Amino acid sequence: MVYYLSKQYKLIAAFNHIYIFIDPNPDPAESFKERERLFSMPHSQWTDYDTKLISKRGGVFLRNAKNIIISEETCKVLGVTKNSFTPDKLIKAILKAPVNIFWNGGFLEPI
Repeated sequence: MVYYLSKQYKLIAAFNHIYIFIDPNPDPAESFKERERLFSMPHSQWTDYDTKLISKRGGVFLRNAKNIIISEETCKVLGVTKNSFTPDKLIKAILKAPVNIFWNGGFLEPI
């Protein structure tokens, strides 16, 4: 099974060398379709993700930002109490999140 293509998981957060993607409460069916679209697109980036599909208060953030403010919803899913992070500290919080599966710098949660 290729986990990133599974309809049984929600992609909550991911990052690469340029972006941090956060979707605290994704719709599994819609986000699956959008991931399929992105993976089939040559040279796609997280900024190509349809922002209308990202749940309330999620987003795509630049890793070179000085500070990233995250929502209460994101704090809850990451298991943190503060809402302001440098990009590196946010990635550290993502990597420490209380989830079942980590995949390639992002994490997935079963629905």
